[in-house]
Amino acid sequence: MNQPITISTFYSFSTLPSPEIMREPVLKTMETLGIRGTITLAREGINATISGTAESIDALMRFLNEHINFATPTYRESYFAAQPFKRTKVKVKRELISLGVETFPAKCVGHYMMPADWNALIAKPDVVIIDTRNDYEFALGSF
Repeated sequence: MNQPITISTFYSFSTLPSPEIMREPVLKTMETLGIRGTITLAREGINATISGTAESIDALMRFLNEHINFATPTYRESYFAAQPFKRTKVKVKRELISLGVETFPAKCVGHYMMPADWNALIAKPDVVIIDTRNDYEFALGSF
């Protein structure tokens, strides 16, 4: 029986002074481990959607933790019977979230809010929310 494929999505706002230097080592590690998918590196952090065996994903996470000042990533896993991605890519971008200004979210992290507190906050007239979800995510629900 084939081992199921782990599909891992994660991001972490961690300051990467020179993400272009990490591109090749991350790509080579992914290729060596048989991991497919895409990792995006930028000065403000890392974003990934990758797939491979559970062991290879764990090994890549160890590598990333050793070489990148990895704040606790927002991490999700799902499982599939076959490899869903055709390629292995590591991209370096100017920004993970295109705002047009240099920002480092890891340095301006907020605090957790209970749902009732969140609802009260967004009801205030002087509060602005920037919704960065894609069409699919938006269709699943709204604020």
